[in-house]
Amino acid sequence: MFKWFNSLFRDSDKLPGTDNDDLVVLNSIDTDTLPDDLKHMHSKALDYDPLAIFRLGLSYYNGRGVDQDYDLAYKIMMLLINEDADAEYYMGEICRQGIKGKPDYAQACCHYAAAMHFGMPQAKVRLKEVANITGDEFWLTWEDEK
Repeated sequence: MFKWFNSLFRDSDKLPGTDNDDLVVLNSIDTDTLPDDLKHMHSKALDYDPLAIFRLGLSYYNGRGVDQDYDLAYKIMMLLINEDADAEYYMGEICRQGIKGKPDYAQACCHYAAAMHFGMPQAKVRLKEVANITGDEFWLTWEDEK
């Protein structure tokens, strides 16, 4: 699997952006205010349906049917860490753009690298763009080790 990425979190008892109980972030959403299609998607996400989780996170990322909320989108998509190329890519986008205005380029590179590993070619472009911003030699020379 993606051992180097998992090793980044070895010393912590939880991944950044998530609670020990994975569904806490989903249970914190006020479903009374959601449109019917998002209520249904939320219900499926609670059953750990990966596509529903991704689409729910994407809804918050884009502000479709809900207020745009990068922080919540990131937390929802973190449920799919190391599982889904699209979620990894969008988590990279969120980190690059910044939650509450503060970019986290190092974390963005990690997510882009994961998306790249799962076969998303545009993640390589983004990884290089962010690496050029930071001048980080590791990411400038990194290649996926498939």
